[in-house]
Formats: sequence, structure tokens, C-alpha cells
Amino acid sequence: MSSFSIQSSVPVSITNNSPANNDNVWVTVYGSLIVNPGNNQTPAQGANYYLVPPTAGQTQVVPTAVADLPPPGPNSPDGVILPSYTLTQWGNSLCLPAPTYSGDANGNNNQQYSGRILISVGAPTQAQVSVTSTPASVSSPSPASAQDPSTGTFYDFLEFTVASNADGSINVDIDTSQVDAFGLPMQLQFFKDAAATQAYNVSFTGDTTAGSTEVTALTATTGLGQGVPVTGSGMAPGSAVVSVPVGANPTSMTLNLPATATATGAALTAVMAGPVGVVGVRDDIFNGSDMSNFATFIKEQSNKDNASPFMECLSAAPMRIVSPKDICENPNVSASDALNNYFNAQVDNFFLQYFTSPATSSPGVPANGGGKIFSLQSSAFGQSLTYSGSVTLQTDGGYALSLADASGTDSNTYTIYYPFSTQNALADYTPVFPVAAPPAWISAAMAKESASQMIFACDAVFADNTLRGLSGAALAVQGDLENSISAAFNRGIILNEPSTWGDSSTWYPDSQPFNYWVKYWHQAGLTESGLAYAFPYDDKFGSSTNIQQSSVGNVSITLSTWGSTPMPTVTLTAPASGNQGGSLQLAASVSGVSSGAVPTGSISYFVDGCVMSNTSNQTSVALANGQAAAASFSVPALPDGAYTHSYTVTAVYSGDSNYQPAVATQTVQLTGPSGDFAVSLNPPQFPVGTTVSVTTVLPVAAVAGTLALNLIDSSQNVVASVAASSVSSATNVTPFDIPANVLSFAGIVTSGNNQITNVSSTNDLTPGQVLTGTGIPANTTIISFSPCTITMSGNANADATGASTTITSNAALVGFAIQAVYVPTEGSGTLTGQINFAFQA
Repeated sequence: MSSFSIQSSVPVSITNNSPANNDNVWVTVYGSLIVNPGNNQTPAQGANYYLVPPTAGQTQVVPTAVADLPPPGPNSPDGVILPSYTLTQWGNSLCLPAPTYSGDANGNNNQQYSGRILISVGAPTQAQVSVTSTPASVSSPSPASAQDPSTGTFYDFLEFTVASNADGSINVDIDTSQVDAFGLPMQLQFFKDAAATQAYNVSFTGDTTAGSTEVTALTATTGLGQGVPVTGSGMAPGSAVVSVPVGANPTSMTLNLPATATATGAALTAVMAGPVGVVGVRDDIFNGSDMSNFATFIKEQSNKDNASPFMECLSAAPMRIVSPKDICENPNVSASDALNNYFNAQVDNFFLQYFTSPATSSPGVPANGGGKIFSLQSSAFGQSLTYSGSVTLQTDGGYALSLADASGTDSNTYTIYYPFSTQNALADYTPVFPVAAPPAWISAAMAKESASQMIFACDAVFADNTLRGLSGAALAVQGDLENSISAAFNRGIILNEPSTWGDSSTWYPDSQPFNYWVKYWHQAGLTESGLAYAFPYDDKFGSSTNIQQSSVGNVSITLSTWGSTPMPTVTLTAPASGNQGGSLQLAASVSGVSSGAVPTGSISYFVDGCVMSNTSNQTSVALANGQAAAASFSVPALPDGAYTHSYTVTAVYSGDSNYQPAVATQTVQLTGPSGDFAVSLNPPQFPVGTTVSVTTVLPVAAVAGTLALNLIDSSQNVVASVAASSVSSATNVTPFDIPANVLSFAGIVTSGNNQITNVSSTNDLTPGQVLTGTGIPANTTIISFSPCTITMSGNANADATGASTTITSNAALVGFAIQAVYVPTEGSGTLTGQINFAFQA
């Protein structure tokens, strides 16, 4: 049963040409149901849904709700995880649902379903669901984080938006992406029919001139637009439309590449809906010797100083290549890292170019401003307008490029702020302009990003139109101006005249710093038509893989070959259980195809994505005769590691000249020191003789059983209890009356003597604690103690044998814990949770 009203669905067919079989390729589809207000308004946060294979019929849409998914617990991961299904399980049933049309006559306030198609090879990914946000949100796997639970998995994704049109047709918008990383080569194409036989191509003729990017005398231009690939006679590989003149019945177009031949009436084809994506062989990208190999590409660049920092993108090989954007986002990457400093000088050169220095010098204010006027065209207002201005000091103390429409049609003023601030100052670089506090609308986390990270990610001051609370045309214009500037930085043309930024022949000049990751992915032959989505604003001037069509009959995704060599079988040997913070004895073997070469290379181990190292601090083990010898590997600190959970241990085979990389996984239960579930106290610290509220959160989807509480001392003795009572909800708050005589013991008290002998226990005693009991005067304290004797601050005033003596603490009592015990009504599996604390003095 659908969780939102579906008007219709578009079939998704996935062709698997990878070395893994369909039982070893997983697909997770999730997204948000959003009401798009239109009119350049920012949509509100939508409810989240994921897709599951049907028992019969179409794909099922399920609300992403924590209560409906396995909760964290001793037999489940440390987070709520979206389910993933193999290609075999999906069969031919995968469809993208289009919600029922809800818009007005202009399409405003229409519903759309937007999200990701996450594909992995070798092991399922772990897309984690937030247990705190409302509505529940999904955290996609993060290549930037070494602690992400999907780190030990080969994966990649596509982004999609599906909406119904007023006429009942489906509008589909999908792209492949290398914005974050590259893991799997795949291509995308739309077809008009469900059988995927009718492509969205348009055939026409035109006149070409060798060496010219202009094509004239076109017989058809319907549907032609920026970024549309063009093939045919005289077209260079990777040719795409840069622009088509505005107006009725245009007869010419400008391409990104010059024609290779002169012809009249040349037969041409516009490829309107793919294929797009990576056509390069995965093995060549990681291990090849030509320019399709990322390492070779970087090493062969003429400007070695500018290109060399991008070698860091290979840090996660062979699982993936990580974009500079995500490397800078990794909290373990130093702020002095070369990529975090990459655009420093270029940022200052750009802002200086459009700054007029004051006639009278002022301390800290640049005296070498270029004095130029910035001028950039934008159609985001609804018509083509020119926005001009310069860098000026703002009222909040920061510097910004301030722009306005010279014609006065748009009365708004737009500012692009200087990205250096008091929150992201670098120890080894001094910005040219005086730094101020970041703009008030920039979050604390964004403000700490380096200026280069803001450019690689196209965020913070380069994408703050929604953060400012803008709406309508102002929202669109601010975003378009920032889009253009960010794209120009990444393409190395930021110092060129803005009127030339759309000319792709000027992109990636050797003389300027640019994003080499972007240039790499736009190589014709590596990607279809040289199109790629390699940074967030790569769609500027139509060079991205985003395709959009109405009345789509089929979405076709092809997982490409990894190379000519096969994928071997990896066998992982791991124990069924262990301890958080302990070690695991791990071994692995790699077996090739029948009569094939013996696999060489190495094995690396991960536990929920975290790298494991052996006693020699090695993170990989070389194979000998296809075997990785058994060794002890330390369990690193894991999220929620105080509690018992089931974790995925992954053995990753590096691959060699005869075999592709491969993985094997096994589930291991790691026991945490605080038991199976969370226990909290209110107040968190208190004296003896207090009633405390104990909150327990049971890791059980359907609760039915009893819950008991125990107060335990440092010797694990039960000092006090709350009897078991029935519970039916996951979260329970139980009052616990803590007795005043938490610390008590028996001993022999002799009148006139300051020692208690034959003491039954001295656990948790501390000098200075007050003693009360038979024969002990008021305000008597402990001076010292040995295992069987306590020396008091005063003499006893009566004899007492076996007297019970209680400690009234005027010092904190440490070493105590409250333990919660849940016993289910049916079946076995008693669960315990524990919180350690000290009594308040």
C-alpha cells in the first residue's frame, strides 16, 4: 500500500555489466516528497520515503519512520539503517513513483519526489536514518568521512526528481554525479517507451565550417538547448550546444567544439536524453597508463604545482576516488592541507581586481586595487539584465562584491561576500582584505570552512541566497550570480571578463589554478560527450549530465564493465563476537577463477567503515598464495560504542593485474561496557537518599516484557532494586528511591578505641567520609582504612560486635551504576543497560 498518492510511475531498468552478479549488486532508493511552491520560492522540508520491491505489482513506497525500522540494539547496527535490495530482489519491478498532481494551472505548489538511487557492489550500503529529526531524515553515505559505515563498500549514486504534469504525463529529472566521488562507472538514458526502444533524439541538417563552432541553416531547433550533445557529420567527439539564439525560429547554434569538416546540409542528431555518464573502464581509471587514469592525468598536467594537490583524491582507492570538495569536508583533513589553501591567492586576486583603493591609505586596506567594474549578464529576473558593481566595505564590517542592475529594472542590490572571515583564518596565509565576522546568515559550521572549500563545494558565501531569506526573483538572481562566480573559480576563468565565461574553449587554462577534478571528468572518451557533474554548479553553461524530459517511458541505467579481468571470491574469517575497544582475529582468502593465476595484492579490513590496524599498526596484509594470514586487528572507537551492537566487518581485496578488487563481509556482535541499551538519570548526579528518575530506551521495535532496576556498587553487588514491572513502550521513565545507607558494613567497635576491626567490606570508602552507627559519636570521620580495619577521627563511646555502620558521605561516592534489565514476555534474549555515576557529596 502506497504511503503517498501515486499518479503514475516510470520503470527503471538496470543493466548489470559489472563483474558482480545480480545477487551481489544492491540498490537503495530514497527521497523526500516536497511541495514546490514555484515562483522562485524555497520549498519547505518534505516527508521522507524509501522504496521496497513489491510482493506483486509495482514498487512500494514506504514512509521513512524510525519506528518502522530495526532500532539500534545488540543484534542490530548502532544506527537505524535503510534497507537495501539486490538486483535479483528488484527483478523488473523497480519504478520511480510520481506523486499525484497538486499544482495550479501554472504548476505552482505541485508535489515532487526527489532523492537518490544508491547502487553498491559487493556489500549493501548503510544509509543512516536520523532518530532525532522530525520528519526523519536520511544521511547518505559520505566519502568524506573515514568513519562512514559504507567506507568499505563500492558504491555510487544518481540523483532524481519525479513529478506529475497536469496532463497526466511524468516529468523526470536525473543526473549521474562525481560531485562527491567516483565509485562505479554507469550510464543513464531516457526512452519514450517502456520497452526502451525509442530514444529522445532529434534529427536535422545544418551548414558546418571546419574550425568554427557556429552551425547555420538549421532545419530544426526545437528542443535544442545548452548542454545537449550533437553528433553527426563534421562533429568532433564531445560536441554539445553552448547556445541557441533567443527568438522565434532560430536557424543557428554555437557548439563547445569546432567542426572538423565543412559541409552544407550536414546530417546532425541532437541527443536529447542521454546517454550520459562515465564510459571509461573502471580498471583504466584506477590503474591505466593513459589520460583516463586519474594519477596519470594529474602527473601529465603542465602546471605541476597547481595539479599535484589533487593526487589526494586517490586516498580512498581502490574503493573510490574522492572529490576535492569531500576531501576538504573531511574533519580529519588539516586546515593547512594543500586543497584547503588551493584558491587562496585567486580569491584575493578576484576581489582585488574589482576593488578601488582609497586615495588616502588606511591601515590594512589594500592599496593595490585594480579599480575595474564587474559586469555579468543574468536572465534569472525573467529577462536578460546586466549586473555591475565593485568590491566595497559593507555596513557589517565585511567586504563584498556589490552588484546592481544598471537599467533599474531590478531594483535589488546583490552582494557576494569575501570568503575569508574571523572564523576561518588560516595559520599560514594572510588574506589581503581585513577580515570581519562572517555574515549573520552563515551558520557556524559553514563559517569555519576554508575559502577553498566554499569554492569546491559551491556553498557558504557562494550559495547563500536561501540562507538570506530571499524570495521571488531576488532569490533566483542572487543564486545565479553566485552560481556563475563559483563555476568560474572551478574552471580557472574567474579573472577573465565575465562576458566570456560561457566559452568552454577558455576553461581550464594552465596559467591559472582550477579544479583539476572537473577537467578530468570532462574528457571526451572518459564520459559521454565530455559531459559530467563534477562540482555542484557544473550545470552552468550546460556541461553537466543532468537530463530532463516529460512523458518518459523508461529510465535506463547501465552499470559498465570494470575491465577485462574477473572479480575473484573473497572469503572472510572472523569471530561471531568480540568487545568494543578490543581486538578481532581476522583472516581472509582470495580465490580466482578455475585454472586462473593465484591472486596477489593485499587485504584491508574495516569495521562499519572504520579502518582496522594490526598489532604492527598495519592497515593491510599482503597475500601469500592467495591467503591473508590470521592476525589480531584492533577495534577502533565506534559511534555509540558504549553499547552492544552488531557491526559489519569488511575484507577489501586490492585487486591485481589479473583480478578486480572485491569485498567480503561478516556481521560481528561487539559487547559494550554499558550493555545493550541507553540508560540516563535525572538529575545526572545526586546524594544518597534521593529519588532519581531513570530513563531507559529499549532497542526493541515491539516492546512486551518486564523492566527491573538495580543499584550496583564497584564490586558488582546489588545495593538496592526496583522490582520488575510490565512495560509496553520503548522509552520508559522509572522512579528509583536511592537508600541513605548505600555504603554500610559490619565490624567490631570497642569503647575508647578509634579503630573498627573485622570490617566486612571497605569497598568505595574514602577518607573524610562521616560514620554513623552504634558506639560511634556524631561527626566522626574516616581517617584511613586497610582491608579489615578502619581508623576513625575519634574514639568509640560504646562496645558493639558485628555492628552495622553506615557511611553518610561528605565526599563523592564513586564506582556505582544503575543497571536496567529487560526480560521479553516471549522468547529469550534478556537485555541489559547500564549507566555509571558518582554520588554527589
